[in-house]
Amino acid sequence: MANLFVGVDVSKAELVCRVLDEKGQERGQGTFRNGPSGFRKIRQFLLELDGEGTFFVAMEATGVYYRNFVRFVFRSNDRFVPAVFNPASVKAFAQSRLSRTKTDGQDALFIARYGLELFRDGTFHPWRPEDPSVAQLRQLVTRRGQLVAARSLAINQRHTLREDEQTMPYVLESVERELSHLKEQIEEIDRMIADHMKRHDNLREDRELLTSIPGIGDTTAASWLAHLGDLSRFDKPSQIVAHIGIAPQERQSGSSVRGKPRICRTGLKEVRKALFFPVIVAATRTDSVLKDYYQHLLARGKQKKVALIACMNKLIRIIWAILKSRKPYDPCFAAPSLETQPKG
Repeated sequence: MANLFVGVDVSKAELVCRVLDEKGQERGQGTFRNGPSGFRKIRQFLLELDGEGTFFVAMEATGVYYRNFVRFVFRSNDRFVPAVFNPASVKAFAQSRLSRTKTDGQDALFIARYGLELFRDGTFHPWRPEDPSVAQLRQLVTRRGQLVAARSLAINQRHTLREDEQTMPYVLESVERELSHLKEQIEEIDRMIADHMKRHDNLREDRELLTSIPGIGDTTAASWLAHLGDLSRFDKPSQIVAHIGIAPQERQSGSSVRGKPRICRTGLKEVRKALFFPVIVAATRTDSVLKDYYQHLLARGKQKKVALIACMNKLIRIIWAILKSRKPYDPCFAAPSLETQPKG
């Protein structure tokens, strides 16, 4: 039986697909409506291309428009293998091929080629539906982030209005009322998040393990569990580091180009943000393991940001070990894992 690789560029209205065989030769293409009728037509289209083959159907995780389609592919039958790729990975793959064309069809083609490359390397990971409790937790955590962002904006507006002697009292009072309402909403959703994790054994147990680590509280634990969920799709902690996007990017070429290192911007910014302040607390105030490691890096001449990124990297490895072993944090076991030094 033949293996066919289907790249699908998903938008709100359309699904543009390109099909390749194992040699990378194009076998078909088409554009379909993004909806149940279009899903059925794509399946029929693929089955007409090869009545006995296996179809590796890949798409990017952009917005929400791909979700119904990937669920449809998963439910179709064993001959349809869905995959969802990080858009940054596909973009980097296309750039490595020196592509300058940007069309829906070309995007679908590169998604198919990227899927084929992963298959050849043995790193093609099929998509599996996540636990509904994790999906619901992510909705709550995402909404909390939106409310916190709105509160920060309102606080800045209040500060600006207070500095202006011509500000109308009503306008300032309106912002004050908005802040009060946002505070109530954030408190309410915090209670909902806590209750949700208590009601589901998997989340409750993982939360207890995560919060045993110095610096990690309920908010950080909820963000981790909401955005990463089951770690079974990762074979090693370095894959989580790459998935989140925690790595110092060096800018050096010869002796003339030496830019400041900065954190990688691809990946899950929500998790990076959630981990950053706990790492600062652990590395500079509380946890002896990360604090000793942080001070050791500074003594070696590392910049503070590079040292903090390295500590965040190590924290992820500690989290990985704890969630895999199902044992709470123990600094005696965590310390040996911090001996490896970062590059740069």
